[in-house]
Amino acid sequence: MAARKLRRGSSSPRSSFGMRIVFAFCAALAAYCLLSALAGPAGAIAYRQLMERRAAMAENLGTLSLINTELRSRLDSLRSDADRAAREARALGYFRPGESEIVLAGGNSANAPLDVGTIVPMLPPRSLSESAIKAAAAFVGLALLALRLPRRRRR
Repeated sequence: MAARKLRRGSSSPRSSFGMRIVFAFCAALAAYCLLSALAGPAGAIAYRQLMERRAAMAENLGTLSLINTELRSRLDSLRSDADRAAREARALGYFRPGESEIVLAGGNSANAPLDVGTIVPMLPPRSLSESAIKAAAAFVGLALLALRLPRRRRR
């Protein structure tokens, strides 16, 4: 019973204010940790954006692999078939001596430009900066401290 009276009796406005400061500091620290884990440079949002970019790059790599396979088969065909190599050379504008070219209007070109895939630029993920996270956490701590301060009664 005496210990309880001492605790209650020692509860001065100063120690109460100290507890409020500790509470505000803990709240600011919790806000900092939460914001860093969610929206920071290494947070969940940035990680999700990196995973999406990784999937896009993997898809692009698959497309480029298919294009590479097609081009290798065309190259093998050109190396093994002399007639096909001559047709390709004529399509590019190379002719044997004595040959001439006849151009027909409205004809479709047999050689469409090659699709070389999509360039997937490596951009850093969007996130809050460390200074913005620290400022938001400080604001939370100060706001909670201000809310928990005793208000003076008007006389």
